[in-house]
Amino acid sequence: MSFFNDVSGWLPIPGGAFPRSMALPVIVGAVDEGERNIKAPRALVFSSALTAIATAAQGSIDVCKPNGQVVPASLMLLTVANSGERKSTAENVFLRGVRRFQDEMDVIYQKELSDWIARQSIWENRRKAILKKTLLLDNKEGDEACKQFMDHEARVPVKPRRFKLLYEDATSEALFLGLHQNIPTAGLISSEGGGVLTGRAFNDLSKQNALWSGDVITVDRVSSESYEVRARLTVSLMVQENSFFSYMQKHGERSRGSGLWARFLVCNPKSTQGTRLIAGGDTPWNCCERFSERI
Repeated sequence: MSFFNDVSGWLPIPGGAFPRSMALPVIVGAVDEGERNIKAPRALVFSSALTAIATAAQGSIDVCKPNGQVVPASLMLLTVANSGERKSTAENVFLRGVRRFQDEMDVIYQKELSDWIARQSIWENRRKAILKKTLLLDNKEGDEACKQFMDHEARVPVKPRRFKLLYEDATSEALFLGLHQNIPTAGLISSEGGGVLTGRAFNDLSKQNALWSGDVITVDRVSSESYEVRARLTVSLMVQENSFFSYMQKHGERSRGSGLWARFLVCNPKSTQGTRLIAGGDTPWNCCERFSERI
């Protein structure tokens, strides 16, 4: 989907009916069930499913294109939908498996972090004792103490990496640092994406474009050590029309010129408000739960 500029601002050009027939039973079953139960536009529901798939898969696989180029499986998705379209509900349903696994890994991380803090404290106290002893000795005894000190320096405890997969209200600096210090794969995901667009998450478009392409980015810092990031990043934003119009009026030419929107899958689905009929009986979530387990 592309954009045109009219008197009201940048608008996505409407597309046709969203497809329903695909030979992907786990995905299609979950999308069908989500659309039926949430009663949100199908394109919005499918975008939520793609977000979960890309976030979960991008750290494990790359894609080899017909020309031999190897690229990430990451996606960038934009859904323009107003309040009441159940953006948060759809996102929560399809990211349930991701969040559940992240919570499980966070429990393990807290235990590992506690152990690391204890080992780090012991290591630092031993370091001080060895260093003090080294400074008091001379000649051969001093050389042996120096070697002992160097051996101790090489055995510094390694801080565990946190399994932080989802980012929302993060600046670009915090996002890149998180990808460096934690696991090098993440999703910048928000069902209220207006805050992301107008915040500082999108203030370094060239680096985010480079991550999408699978390139290594260098983050130079004055007050601390610079670092390189080789990571995978999926971006999924669901924004209201007014927030999107405001962003495009202020930054539209810059974001398009940088190639940002050329990388996005965009949808602006027709509202389902006023057509949501309530049916009797239980609401099954079997297909969505199977999808979450697969994720």
